[in-house]
Amino acid sequence: MNGGPSVIVNKGGFLASLAKGLFGTVMVLLVCGTSLGIYGLHVANSNVHLFTGQVGDIIQGVLARLPDLQKALPPILADAANDRRALDYRDAVHIAARLERSGQEERDGTLVLEVKNDGKDAISLLTVRVVVQDHSKARFCELPILVATPLQLEDQWRGPIQPGETRIVPRRLRDLVGDTKISTELTDLRVFNSPAAASQS
Repeated sequence: MNGGPSVIVNKGGFLASLAKGLFGTVMVLLVCGTSLGIYGLHVANSNVHLFTGQVGDIIQGVLARLPDLQKALPPILADAANDRRALDYRDAVHIAARLERSGQEERDGTLVLEVKNDGKDAISLLTVRVVVQDHSKARFCELPILVATPLQLEDQWRGPIQPGETRIVPRRLRDLVGDTKISTELTDLRVFNSPAAASQS
């Protein structure tokens, strides 16, 4: 069983490439800065216990400057970063998966993943793990699927899912043997903060 083609042609415009590069650079800087800060706090705290008060002051200073960093970002990036992990929101998310067989002897098919947002918040990030089981030698095919992203650019960056909307994600499968069984698992879920919550933070 094969999960898709081995050659991917990436076609994107100038604006999509520019946005992806800018967003990627900002994310790398944030991750690196956070990692260095946490490591520095760990070293200071583990070497001398007398620095406990100073470490607390540093942490408070970093947390106090996070809103300023978000305000300094371009509006499109600041909005994309204004979200929170919300695994309790999963009750408002409905996931269904089916396999449509096609091709000679129906050995090829398309996995169709449908995700509906029945809640009141826009979903900024949603990842799903799909496992397809058939009667081939491999038996199992594992597919990590990025259903929603903070921005819509190209390829796997499909953008957020607005309230009341249903997203359909197709994925080609080849060399299927016999009957199939599909299981889905929601692995991560984030939603955008409401304007009221953003103004209070």
